[in-house]
Amino acid sequence: MITKDGKVGIGTTDPKNELQIGPQFVLHSKTSNYIGFNCYWVEDAPKYMSGGYSSIIRLGRNISFGVTDITGSENSPLNINYAMNITDNGNVGIGTDLPNAKLDIRGKIYVKTDDDAILTFDNIDNSWQYIEFKNSGVRKIWMGLDDINNFQIVKENGGNI
Repeated sequence: MITKDGKVGIGTTDPKNELQIGPQFVLHSKTSNYIGFNCYWVEDAPKYMSGGYSSIIRLGRNISFGVTDITGSENSPLNINYAMNITDNGNVGIGTDLPNAKLDIRGKIYVKTDDDAILTFDNIDNSWQYIEFKNSGVRKIWMGLDDINNFQIVKENGGNI
């Protein structure tokens, strides 16, 4: 089905965006580039197709993956929570739109493994390798290896550990 305004529907007679496949899958590329499930765009404002969860992939200079809750009803505005973002420089953010490192996670982390190595640090130039513990952005304690492989635990501003 092709509508008078140029929208294409496959498996639907009333496509909501440029391309809609079936009742809930759309592609939008007029003001932004999105792939959506259970949502559509009016200008650049996303809306629910029907009640329930929606999923979105935003494409462009950065790539974002988003999900929504089920509080919306049909044709109501959609509140998108972009849970994961990949920036043009290769940084990956989970829980943040603007990751500051190759992997930037905002929130709790749970790691479970059957292997003996859970977290490995490896560098090729014998530079320092350490973990920092911060409070409100200020380093309080760090521990790790210095450039001659001495293990250190250091509390900032002195004091006992």
